[in-house]
Amino acid sequence: MKRWLLWIVLVIVGATWAIAVRSALKASAKKEREARYESALQTYSRSLKPGSTRKEVEDYFRANDVTFEQGTSADLVRVGKEETTRHCRDNYVYVAFEFNGTNVLESVKISRQLGGCL
Repeated sequence: MKRWLLWIVLVIVGATWAIAVRSALKASAKKEREARYESALQTYSRSLKPGSTRKEVEDYFRANDVTFEQGTSADLVRVGKEETTRHCRDNYVYVAFEFNGTNVLESVKISRQLGGCL
């Protein structure tokens, strides 16, 4: 009986330890991803200032071989993909270049977008 109880305690301790390690690794990976996103944001923010025209921004992308998606009021540069949620297939992270109605850059910021959601 005592041996059986010892095995149960060992399994519980092992499972708890594994969950704690997994959680710590996920937190560390998230912190590293966030640092990469912030670095990309800072790099673009140094080069492309509010007040730039959309043409200037897109010319910068083309000159630097930056792949981007052109939207109505923003251009998006994908900088990461995160774990998907239970209901969505895609979870992308972008640096978003937001333009006003006259195609002048107003802001540069991190944007997250879910896609393929049920």
